[in-house]
Amino acid sequence: MKNTGTRVAFVLIVAFFTQLAAAPSAGRDASKTATFTDSLRAALEARTAKIFKRSCATSGCHGGSYPKARLSLEPANMTEAVADVRSRQVDTLMLVDTREPGRSYLLMKIRGDEGIKGELMPIDMPRLKTSEVETIELWAASLEARKEEPPAPPGKKKP
Repeated sequence: MKNTGTRVAFVLIVAFFTQLAAAPSAGRDASKTATFTDSLRAALEARTAKIFKRSCATSGCHGGSYPKARLSLEPANMTEAVADVRSRQVDTLMLVDTREPGRSYLLMKIRGDEGIKGELMPIDMPRLKTSEVETIELWAASLEARKEEPPAPPGKKKP
């Protein structure tokens, strides 16, 4: 773990699981664990927002009044814009699948995974560093599933 971003993410994860494991044995109440979890989520969200703002939510891409693919990744909108929202490019995948984060189309696009349509993101900018991709993956995994099931894609029935 040479780079600072990876170390920070690793420390946050270790701290989270240490706190989670220690809470019942130390007699801590659930609200302290919830507060810690909320703090961890907020830290991941802030780091992700900074990455998106610099590399994605720029004018002419996923920012401004008319973002590409109608997908705003500006800090104020990013979670609602991607959490359990169906991809416009591959309608069988969610942009961020909160139930199965590894199947998230947004992550596939920034990693350059097989099965994406179009180009690796971000376009016309340096590729995201491994630590930045890992931060976004952790943020995606931290998002809670929406209470209601997302609608089926057009022309397809829900299982």
